[in-house]
Amino acid sequence: MANASSFIHRVLKLALVAALPIPAISAFAQTESAGDIEEIIVTARPQTDESLAEIRLENVGVVDSLTFDQIELVPDTSLTEVLDRIVGVSSVIGFNSSQPRTVTVRGFDARYNSVSIDGNPVWNSSRNNRGTQLDVFPASVINQVDVFKTILPEMDANSMGAHIEMRTLRAFDGGTDPLLRLNAAVGAFDQDGVPADDSTPFRVDGAGKFTFGPDNRYGVVLGFDFQDQGFYDEHNEVTAYSQVDGVDVPNGLLNVGVYQTQIERQSFYAKFETRERDQLYAFISASAFREDRDETFNNTGVFLTPGAITNAAVGRGEFTGGVAVVEFEDYGMERNTAMFSTGLDYRVGKVSSIILRGGYTKYDHDEFLNRSTQWRAFDLAGSYNITDDNPIVSLDAASQAALTPDQLVARTGRGFDFLIPHEDEVSSLSAVFNHNNQLESSGFGFSAGVLLRRMSREFDQTFNTVGLPGGSSFTLADHANGSFNTAGIPVFFADNALYRQDAVLLASDPSPTSDYDLTEDVYAAHAAVTYDWGKMRLMAGVRIEYTDFVNKTADEVDSTVVVSTRRHSYSNILPNMQLQYDASETVRLRVAYSETISRPDFQDFAFGQNKFFDGNGYPVIQGTNPYLDARESQNYDLSVEKYFDNGFLSAGVFYKDLSGEIFTQRIETVNSDGTVILTETFPLNNSTGDVKGLEINYIMDRFNSLEGTLLSGLGVNSNFTYLDGTWD
Repeated sequence: MANASSFIHRVLKLALVAALPIPAISAFAQTESAGDIEEIIVTARPQTDESLAEIRLENVGVVDSLTFDQIELVPDTSLTEVLDRIVGVSSVIGFNSSQPRTVTVRGFDARYNSVSIDGNPVWNSSRNNRGTQLDVFPASVINQVDVFKTILPEMDANSMGAHIEMRTLRAFDGGTDPLLRLNAAVGAFDQDGVPADDSTPFRVDGAGKFTFGPDNRYGVVLGFDFQDQGFYDEHNEVTAYSQVDGVDVPNGLLNVGVYQTQIERQSFYAKFETRERDQLYAFISASAFREDRDETFNNTGVFLTPGAITNAAVGRGEFTGGVAVVEFEDYGMERNTAMFSTGLDYRVGKVSSIILRGGYTKYDHDEFLNRSTQWRAFDLAGSYNITDDNPIVSLDAASQAALTPDQLVARTGRGFDFLIPHEDEVSSLSAVFNHNNQLESSGFGFSAGVLLRRMSREFDQTFNTVGLPGGSSFTLADHANGSFNTAGIPVFFADNALYRQDAVLLASDPSPTSDYDLTEDVYAAHAAVTYDWGKMRLMAGVRIEYTDFVNKTADEVDSTVVVSTRRHSYSNILPNMQLQYDASETVRLRVAYSETISRPDFQDFAFGQNKFFDGNGYPVIQGTNPYLDARESQNYDLSVEKYFDNGFLSAGVFYKDLSGEIFTQRIETVNSDGTVILTETFPLNNSTGDVKGLEINYIMDRFNSLEGTLLSGLGVNSNFTYLDGTWD
């Protein structure tokens, strides 16, 4: 499949006001900005405009970052694409898409990672797993993103891979001067010009800030992002093979296809802030993200059986009696996210602070997938060549003449509509007390905090069987909308609106055992002690999480739907110890041990069960397991870092020992005669595994030796990751 995810070349860029310098600020530290002495409280992470080396140095654990300065230099349109540039992070394309939607960290997909923005959890999960879909966040929204490979006790424990922390622009970043930055881009994909492509891709985004009031005590941040993309991917595949006389021959469809994608995104965010010098910082923010995605898959294939193939050789052959199969799918997704966040950082005494955070997210995720009936033509003859990546089908003259819309007859077989809406609401409150636990603290310090989080999810799906009415004599000409020439057979486009006028509903399945109404509560407490004695800094802590849920679904017992309410809870005690040692002024060593978890996917515990009797009258139970606990991981990290004037070189190894991984198991109970009297198929926490890896990262913001030349400002950002894992 061709890759169209890089978006357009920025042929137009409106530069406006460059971002002001934003000095690094530690808690309760004084900084000079715009001629004024500003004293502001930052009890979370230091602010933007730091180098990547400075960000890494300021953290006791292993963290890799990108700031707005780096994000602005690349044409990435979503946070998912941006994160692909961090060592150990890989983007993953979404369902029915060639564009990245989630990220994998150290081999762990999105289900195993946690995400926060401005200190509050992010929730944009896909259909039935917990993975956050980061492509809903435009790159322009984020001022800095940190990927914590070794997490701290204060972070979400659902972080086997990593914890991803995002931060937006603050009104007081860089002092009190106003800031405005705008970008615009317009262009075209290489893959355009198909019948459904009727738009010009563009992107416009902007962000600004200003302060006002006595002593510039108040601040406002505003931002937006509009995107419109349209492109297509070519798709080719052989669906199945068989072996005849030692040669692999097709035993299924030789498909060619064109997948069209149209994406519209709109994002808005606003934040109001206030501060008291050397005393407090507070904010309240609101964000809205909306995406409409429409994808159409148009396939033309030739169905072959081994008996229809002659003169078969490796990757080649001739055939007679082939069947042309034309069909299309239409996939749509609409995602709407509304996020509200608030926070307060308050100083207590000289070296202590209280950090409060609260957040609410409402997330609507609606999907639909419909597949048409098939249009067919018979008795095709020709040859095929599948030695390359793309299979080529060559038809003889008579078959080519038969492969036209008026000769492709609609099959009475059935298509379908698959409707998958779900809605999530997530509320969270957290409080942390820090004492002498800031960046420049020395001696003993400690922190402690609590978290309450409630997630409510309503999931509903319906499967409708849809097709053309029996006894009809439709051809593709009745529903055609053009064609696309390929190296082999043509790809035909069907008009979904015309097809829908003639299609009828044949059956409807509300899928009661796949629907659920889930409320999940997480209660967490954490504490850590730190000690800093110059060259060495030690952190030892623990996090305790208690998870409790109530779920309403349905079981199907002998074709009778029975409402089922389930409840389960589990707790996890997770120690954490991290040590950093400065072997010299430019070399740092890090050692860390931590334990993390990953909660079960919804599809493993929230669905209902099917209970019936086999042909011998013995019970069979199939479905999910409501009593699953979280997966667990013991994590070991060791790294060494060498720092330069404008960058660093780091190398690290890690090992993760996994237990309680979820595996769907079939259990048969037999009697003394060997007869199976009970069959159960459901997921269990019965798997183990391990992952080990090596990460190397070389960052050079700019080369001093090139100053004053045409290459002034040239830098390098390169990384290498090696992973090896086992699963039992």
